[in-house]
Amino acid sequence: MNPRPVPSWTGRDSGDECLFRDSDGERIHVLNATAREIYLLCDGSRSTDEVAREMANRYTVDQSTARTNVDEIVEALVGLGILAPG
Repeated sequence: MNPRPVPSWTGRDSGDECLFRDSDGERIHVLNATAREIYLLCDGSRSTDEVAREMANRYTVDQSTARTNVDEIVEALVGLGILAPG
């Protein structure tokens, strides 16, 4: 899967967090710094495996842990409609 952003959502950095709102301004979600990094890596050009490898390298964690965390966050963001599966 190569997840990508859904255009109807806009994000704005706020300190270590990122605020996302839908085009109607009715729904707002806050991402922590790690979820924000994963979101930014999910630009449609990378698979979730590639995103997990990048996060494992950035945070010096094992690949299995990174993969589990990336999968959970991507699944949540797809469920919220912020990311689309690709």
